[in-house]
Amino acid sequence: PPTRAMVVDVVDRSGGVPFYVEELAIRTPGQPVPDTLKDLLLLRVEGLSRPAQRVLAAASVGGARVAHTDLSAVTDLDPGALEDALREAVDAQLLLVERDLPGYAFRHALLREAVLGDLRPGQQTALHERWAQVLQQHLDTSGTDAGLAVRVAHHWYAALDLPRAFTAALAAAEAAHDAHAPQEELAMLERALQLWARVSDPETVTGGDRAALLERASHAAFDAADQDRAASFIDAALPEVDPATDSHRHAHLLVVRVRHSYLSVTPAQSLDTLQRALDLIPADVPSSDRAWALAKAAEWRLALDEVDLAADLAAQAVDAARLAQDPEAESHAALYLGHAKGAVGDFDAALALMEDAGRLAIEAGSRRALSYVRLGLGYLWQLMGRFTEGAQTGRVWREQVQRDGFGRTQAKFWVIGEVLSLIALGRWDDAMGLVDEFLAQDLPRLAEAYLSLARAQVL
Repeated sequence: PPTRAMVVDVVDRSGGVPFYVEELAIRTPGQPVPDTLKDLLLLRVEGLSRPAQRVLAAASVGGARVAHTDLSAVTDLDPGALEDALREAVDAQLLLVERDLPGYAFRHALLREAVLGDLRPGQQTALHERWAQVLQQHLDTSGTDAGLAVRVAHHWYAALDLPRAFTAALAAAEAAHDAHAPQEELAMLERALQLWARVSDPETVTGGDRAALLERASHAAFDAADQDRAASFIDAALPEVDPATDSHRHAHLLVVRVRHSYLSVTPAQSLDTLQRALDLIPADVPSSDRAWALAKAAEWRLALDEVDLAADLAAQAVDAARLAQDPEAESHAALYLGHAKGAVGDFDAALALMEDAGRLAIEAGSRRALSYVRLGLGYLWQLMGRFTEGAQTGRVWREQVQRDGFGRTQAKFWVIGEVLSLIALGRWDDAMGLVDEFLAQDLPRLAEAYLSLARAQVL
């Protein structure tokens, strides 16, 4: 059977044309347009006038949709010639009018691919440079438009202007981070890492060394729910920070590695890494990393059902976080201490601690920490048999995600608690609706497995 990636590729590129569907269905997603199909598509282009072909070439480099004003600036055609060329392309049903831009789009994605693929390398480079210049002007006046910043970075890179591509990739990563778009942020940070050794003085441009950029990429990968890649970035950063000369920073990276790889390592591996970090951090010096290391150790001890040890570690983490004046770390520590109390049936203490954890998350301005608290509350309600509250907590959290966009990737894991509460309440249709909604998405394998089990439970 076709994979989800194959279906998406065929739908996006074929435009629903049966012949195109047939040609794409027998190929790997993302493969170039087959030569036979490319020649057929280009026959219609070759019958156009030179100005119309010039407009199509510029539009193909510009992207799936291009604004009229941008196309005018890139082609440098006078207004009358541009209008005639565009009318010719539209009448030939090669371009569609996009009135909301206002601008134009290719009638089929495959047609754009064919036109783009037919350009000589020098043509593509020159057009990418022109698009980069035009879009950079928009970005300089509009501020932090993440989508526009990513387009600018793409065009500077394709124009082979590596210094500008490097700077643009960093700016696009920052804009994507502010827009809660971790996949785009990660792509831009990976581009910057790719260019690191090919530009002069990258440390001055970034304000840090390569290890710092690798850590930023790890955070973005974690936000994008790709823990394997998150861990790989830290693994690349660790050899660049010598524990003999910078023990605190090396310990920090070890803690980040554990925080970013919960699903891809064993308990023993994580606990060993955390102990290595703790050995590098003096116990009597205020340190957020020490607080995080103790809190994550508590989390792993809870996973191993070593509740008493987990409670002791979490209490130490609370003290360390307070000493370091780090409310986000204290929020996580209080949350794990609450889990430990709940595990032994002390629900009043557990609820009080989770209330503290929520207050601290708000104080820290950390929506991530607040999301973990809501997740923890949902599972605590289940443990207490209060499934109505568990379902309500999950619903409130999902509404927040839909409202501000933060945590969409994490939602693919955390919706499981809400589903289980709905099943326990006998609300089968609501549970199935959520399961089907999330299974239709591109899920991490573990989340897909849990939701598939929940679906089987309902059926």
